[in-house]
Amino acid sequence: MKGSKFGFVAVGLMAMIVAVAANNIEKVNANKYEDVTTNNRLAAPILEETGDTPVQQTTEPTVDQATCTHGNQKEVVTKAPTCTKNGMTEMRCVDCDKLMSKIVTKKIGHNYDENDLCSNCGEYATPKFLAKYEVGGVVYQVTNPLSNGWGNVTYVSPVDKAIKKADIPREVEINGIDYQVTKIADKAFAGCNEMTKVTIGKEVKTIGKYAFENCAKLKDVSMGNGVEDIEKGAFKNCNSLKDIEITKNVEEIEDEAFANCINLKKVEIGKSVKKISKKAFYNCTSLKKVEMGKSVKTIEDEAFYNCFKLEEIEIKSAVLKKIGENAFAGIATDAVITLDKDNFNALSVLFTSETGYQETMKLEPKTSIWDYFKNDEDGNVEVETDEVSE
Repeated sequence: MKGSKFGFVAVGLMAMIVAVAANNIEKVNANKYEDVTTNNRLAAPILEETGDTPVQQTTEPTVDQATCTHGNQKEVVTKAPTCTKNGMTEMRCVDCDKLMSKIVTKKIGHNYDENDLCSNCGEYATPKFLAKYEVGGVVYQVTNPLSNGWGNVTYVSPVDKAIKKADIPREVEINGIDYQVTKIADKAFAGCNEMTKVTIGKEVKTIGKYAFENCAKLKDVSMGNGVEDIEKGAFKNCNSLKDIEITKNVEEIEDEAFANCINLKKVEIGKSVKKISKKAFYNCTSLKKVEMGKSVKTIEDEAFYNCFKLEEIEIKSAVLKKIGENAFAGIATDAVITLDKDNFNALSVLFTSETGYQETMKLEPKTSIWDYFKNDEDGNVEVETDEVSE
């Protein structure tokens, strides 16, 4: 009888152990942070926004969640809001640490200073359309504010007007974004009286109005192949400039672009130039030789007026249609003007007294070394030579 009684007690104890274990398992399933043996909530990591350093929850519950009335609650910031992202705050019971609710806190937005630097996050603002920025001693203006890929800027001016050399770069970085420098602004180098050399990057498409006007000491201009337009008065009164190559993509040389460049001696006008505008080379009194490419259609009024040393002009264009009034007035009276030989007759009639052409000047077709060779009736090559009279 005693043995039976002892057996019943053992069975009862086992049942109680199983029940307690089941109760603990149920609580574990209800809250993944519950401790099976102590029923305490484990510390859940709360991450700062960087995600680098977890901040541990150190408050330990003093009351079982099942019996707690949750009358004492507190806010726990689990993710702080930033300039661009919302944050998160949890409401938890102080006594049992139960999560009561979650609250989204709105992003705070940027607070930029005069240098476009955010005082909250330390990031720079995305450059805005027509905003100006100083980079490396140069002022640039945003003309195409792309946030992805490339944007475009204009080279406005150097900060130091006493510079002796200027390099207009292909690209520049502003607030972490790369921009192509596509234009030199109007009057960009006004007052740069000591500058002797300028290099123009290959992304520059436009040289603005009067960009280099009165740069009296400017001798050396290296023009990138990207230039398409040389605007009005761009190099006017550059008295020390001796030669210039108008690169292959320039389509128009605008009014007075090189007017009064009194030491300019030689000009090569690229193959894409279609128009030489009014007074483009007006009063270039040292100019001796001009070579024009194959695309020139128009030479406007007074384009080469008073270039009294100009004695050699080569026009390769077969599409020349118009020569303006006094375009060549005042050039050397014995100047030789060479024209495309296949269109010589059609081109020569454009040179009239109204254009400044004089009878003392000479029009002649362009020849090459191959023009001195011809085949005889048998197909043999003969060389033409001038007959020498006895």
